[in-house]
Amino acid sequence: MTDHLNDAADDRADPVTAQARDWVLRLASGDMVETDMAAFKTWLAAAPDHQAAFERERQFWHRLEALKGQRPARVPVQRVVPMRRAAAVGMLLAACLALFVAVGGELPGYPRPDFQTAQGTQDRLVLADGSTVYLNTDTGIRVAYTDGERRIELLHGEALFDVQPNKARPFRVVAGGGVTEAVGTAFVIRTGGEGTTVTVTEGVVQVSSPLDARGRNLAAVRVERGQRTAYRKGGAPGATAVASAEDAVAWRRGLIRIDGLPLDAAVAELDRYVPGRILLLAKSAEFQPVSGMFDIDKADAAVDGLAATHGLSVMRLTPYLTVLR
Repeated sequence: MTDHLNDAADDRADPVTAQARDWVLRLASGDMVETDMAAFKTWLAAAPDHQAAFERERQFWHRLEALKGQRPARVPVQRVVPMRRAAAVGMLLAACLALFVAVGGELPGYPRPDFQTAQGTQDRLVLADGSTVYLNTDTGIRVAYTDGERRIELLHGEALFDVQPNKARPFRVVAGGGVTEAVGTAFVIRTGGEGTTVTVTEGVVQVSSPLDARGRNLAAVRVERGQRTAYRKGGAPGATAVASAEDAVAWRRGLIRIDGLPLDAAVAELDRYVPGRILLLAKSAEFQPVSGMFDIDKADAAVDGLAATHGLSVMRLTPYLTVLR
């Protein structure tokens, strides 16, 4: 993989990329004051390629996924991610969070949550109608209540909704291009790169996806207690399947439940609760599926234990980057 962060020649050839990288690192530093933030917003809005370049730099740490399973024949794994580069990756990850907590106003293309949690933290919110929302790790929501509707937008992450009945004001949660509607019930929604999953722990909901340009439902499925469904953005919800309500809300009891997941998926699940990024430099298919129950407040120890039981070593290159090999 090209040493993107250290390629000075690319910077000279593409000054916009260099400027975007500088803004990402400055945001991550936490030292920007109000005038700096105003300058950043001005730069971001100055040209379309500015926002595109900034987004590429902001998400660079995601591209380290391409290293999974790759081991250079003549270069020790420890050198795959040089220290300078690893530190920058950590700063890039911090920048992702900084965008949501440090920016005083909403940036174009980056909706600002009304409520959010950081990695490894949870929160409980009581909404204006008495409904309760439990936010799991790294979760953000927006709240928009009107006289005729109670609407929540789950921007990312996972949340448990315990809804107060009110037939005159439907309770709807928008996530991943679909909407879940309930009158009085409890359900868990998890959304992210793998799609959106809805699990009902009490009552009944209707899950609709996708929505057309006018917000109308194109396909819908009824999900009852002890069932779940899933959908991807732009796709219809799948058939309902039996689901354990206890497993769906294990995180409410401070537990991470992993049941028969491939090693890479198990690492990804633990990664949700550990600040920064866990990079697996091993082929998941060579290992047996992982099952177990882990304490959320001991997620780092869980990573160490998982590595030990699979004969892997752990390298914590920065506070924001852990490598398993």
